Order: sequence, then C-alpha cells, then structure tokens
Amino acid sequence: MASTENAADPARVEARSARRRIWLAWLGAFFCFVPLLTGVISRFTGNGYWFRDFEAVACAGETLANGGSLYSFELSCEGMNAMPFVYPAFVAYPFAWLYEALGRDAMYGAYIAIFVASALFLCWVLLFARQAPGNFWQRVVFFGLVTGSTIYWGNIALPLQALIAASLFAMPRRPWVFILAVMLAAAVKPIFLTYLLVLLTMPGSVVYRIAWGAAGALFAAGPAAWFMLTGGEDVQTQTELLRHYVFTVAPGDAYLGWFAMAGLPAGSLPVLAGYFVYAMLISIAAIAIAGAGQLRDSHRCWFGAGLGALLLPRFMPPDVFLVGLSATALILAAPAILGDRASLFRKLVLACGIAAVAGNIADASDYANEVSTFGLSLMTLWLGWVAITRHRQALIEDLSLA
Repeated sequence: MASTENAADPARVEARSARRRIWLAWLGAFFCFVPLLTGVISRFTGNGYWFRDFEAVACAGETLANGGSLYSFELSCEGMNAMPFVYPAFVAYPFAWLYEALGRDAMYGAYIAIFVASALFLCWVLLFARQAPGNFWQRVVFFGLVTGSTIYWGNIALPLQALIAASLFAMPRRPWVFILAVMLAAAVKPIFLTYLLVLLTMPGSVVYRIAWGAAGALFAAGPAAWFMLTGGEDVQTQTELLRHYVFTVAPGDAYLGWFAMAGLPAGSLPVLAGYFVYAMLISIAAIAIAGAGQLRDSHRCWFGAGLGALLLPRFMPPDVFLVGLSATALILAAPAILGDRASLFRKLVLACGIAAVAGNIADASDYANEVSTFGLSLMTLWLGWVAITRHRQALIEDLSLA
C-alpha cells in the first residue's frame, strides 16, 4: 500500500506543478491587460474627459458647417473640449455633412459605435487572429503596449488602424485591397504611408514588389499630395499647427519620442534627417528577415505591417496593436536565422513587451512604450544584420535575383 502511495506522489506533485504553471501563466496574462484596464477605469472613477481627440474633427466639422476657420490653436465648440484640428481640410467635410444631416448627438453615437467595433477588432487581431504570426501566449505579452489612452482619447487613428488590419487579410493575394486601405488612412494621416512596407516584405520577386510598392506609393499618397498642391493658405497654417503638436506637445512613443525622452529637440534637422536613415535600415532589415526567416506568406505581410507601425515617426497610443505581431514574427523567424541563439533572442524580444507591461503598471507610461519600441527596433536591426551577412543565398533566392 505504501509503495503505491509513494508511486503516486510524483504524479500528484507533477499535476500540482502543472496547475501552478497554468495559474501563473494566466496571472501573467492578466497583468498584460492591467495598463488598459486601469487607464479606462480611472476615466470612469475620476470623471476624466473622453474622446477629446475625436472632438477635434467633430468640432472642425461643426465649424466648417457654420462657415468658420478650421485651423486655430483656439478652435472651440460649445460643450466640447476639443484639441486643435491638424488634419487636411477635406477630412472635416464628412463631419460637417454628418453634423448638418444628423446633429451632434447622432454623429457622436455613430462614431462611438465605429470606434468600439474597431477597438474590439484590433484586440481580436492582436490576440486571436489565426492568420497572424505567433500564438496567444506570445502575443499577449505585447498587449501591455495598449493603455487607457489608446481608448479614452477616441483618436480617429484607431478606426484607420482597424481598416489597415482588415485589409491585411486579403494579402498577399490582393495587394490592391491593402493599397486602397492605406490610401484612405493616409488621406487623414499621411504618415500612414509607412505601412506600404508590407509591399516590400510580401512574397514575390524584387521586380514584383518594387512595382507594387511604387504603384502603392503613387496611389496612396494622392489625397495628401492633392491637399498640399491645392490647399493654399490652409497648408501653411496646418503645417504650423502640426509641427507644434508633433515636435513639442506629443512627439510620440517611438522615433521622435526617443529623442524627446533624451531631452533633444525632436524637430531638429539632424533628428529629422536621421529618421530617413532609420527608416531605410528597418526596411532593409524587414526585407532580409522576411526572406531568410522562413515565414509563411501571410506572416510576412503582418510582419511588414507591424514594422510599418514602428516606423511611424510619431507613434501614438492608437498605433500599438500591430507592433506586437511584428514582434511575434521576429520570434518565429529567429530559429532559421540565428540557430542556437534563437532562444536568447526570443527572451530579449519578450523582454521588450514585459518592459511595457511593467512600466505602464508602475505609472511610468511616459517612458515604458518608448523603451519597448526602441528595444524592438534594435532586435529587428540585429536579426536583419545576421540575415544579410549569413543567409545571402536565401535572400537572393527569395528576391529571385539568381
């Protein structure tokens, strides 16, 4: 009898250990949601203001409908606490029409419905979408980048991110669907043209990718170029407002934010010139990793989209969702590129996500996401360098250069 109990002890110990690991895993996953949960709850309990970024375009629509000027540091509408309007003037036209046709309350209701649906969709994409790279346990670590400000500011960028994410499900078979989505998004925020990196990481010969990339750049940049050429005085005024808020008020959580965190002027000429070097290096690394990392065709596109988000010079809270998928793609590509060192690389990439979780929970949100995006950029450049220097033949074959 005693021998039977002794034999069962190791089994019971192993079962308890397995249950403990499961509970610890779910506890860790819960902490990844804490930055979002605490931020949203604080708005409910602290009577904080909601959807102030959306009120910028809503107020611009009302102002346009009433014959006022869109671009002003003191743009205001009764009952609103709107940020200044910094988008191209034609972005206000639909909101002016909605205001005249439906009134303010209905316009708010329609936008809130679209915004909530977009936020839920992006959460599902980051955590559960089967077409995207990685599994739930790898992806959830990067949910810590999602904070309350992602939601409570109500920025129009979030529905645009959802539009781009939805178009990725058509890739790589229908690049024109993706280009159309980027065109619509870039009409509002021209910096979203960085997402065209997807067209360079998708499978195909180098000629095929360059052709689609050139077509995408010409087509997607059209609305922004039209505003620049025909906007007249509005262009100059909008540029002044935009420079103030991008370089002084909120430079974001990636490239410009790194320099602002270091106390350097984000709008200086060396910083702006350095961005093009940074973008070129990340793009080359992305192409190399996609080619040498043995990623699935669909994973290559999600990887490019995540790095396209990371390339946004002013990377803001609504832009965080796809970055986590580029991180999980790095983890999947590492074994083919690094071999035995892939385990260390995976831990370092996950550490970037954990840094965001810990920093945002510890109320260090002014630095947490900057540290995380900086780390992911370094990991991308490291893996890209190894891919180029050690897997040249694989890259030549992937680009159909042989």
